[in-house]
Amino acid sequence: MNVPAKDFGPAYYAAHAAELGWGVDSAPDPQKLAFLRAEIRGERVLDVACGSGVYAEALAGDGRRVVGVDFTAALLRAGRARGGGLIGACASARSLPFRDRSFETTLLLSVLEHDDDRVLLREAARVARHRVILQVPLAEPAFLARAGLLFSHWSDRSHLRTYSPAALEALVTGCGLRLVRFSPVYPRDVTDLYVSALQVGPVVRTLVRAALKPLKRYVAAAPAECFAVAERP
Repeated sequence: MNVPAKDFGPAYYAAHAAELGWGVDSAPDPQKLAFLRAEIRGERVLDVACGSGVYAEALAGDGRRVVGVDFTAALLRAGRARGGGLIGACASARSLPFRDRSFETTLLLSVLEHDDDRVLLREAARVARHRVILQVPLAEPAFLARAGLLFSHWSDRSHLRTYSPAALEALVTGCGLRLVRFSPVYPRDVTDLYVSALQVGPVVRTLVRAALKPLKRYVAAAPAECFAVAERP
């Protein structure tokens, strides 16, 4: 069983929130927000590991009752101080402080890869009446892995795994749910990844990037992550 390293606790997430996209000044990603708005069912929504509540607040602004939960108290305090009306509870995603089926939809956005995914998904499903919406990093294509290129989601070193479509479906099914939607997103810019990996100065990096730009049209852009929807059978 994979478990998070002891160094990746609340202090780590509070310190890296801005660079990893869940800080108090972060803006919701339009593509993700559109997917959530289309796929959420019901008015009561739980955002697990909500950070400072960027998405919880945006969805609550649509008229839903959205509750956020995170084990990083500093991020919750920052979200409340922002003045957006965040309703949040400080708790672990492994043991949510809510009754069974308290919410119609539960969100697990960039959460499963950080901890024991079966424990987290089962707990999210326990409190969901209808749906669990997921976001996870996808496994890298073999040819890029062999090249030693790292992708943006690995900038968070607390990640334990990536997922293939088959692995995600097996996880969902094993937790008593069924996978009803799988949407790959965020195509990788392979040429930019290559340039970023070069051990050269900024001037040379800029020249190489310009030289490779015409090749982008010939390189398949594999998705880095996926959004998925799981439901009770």
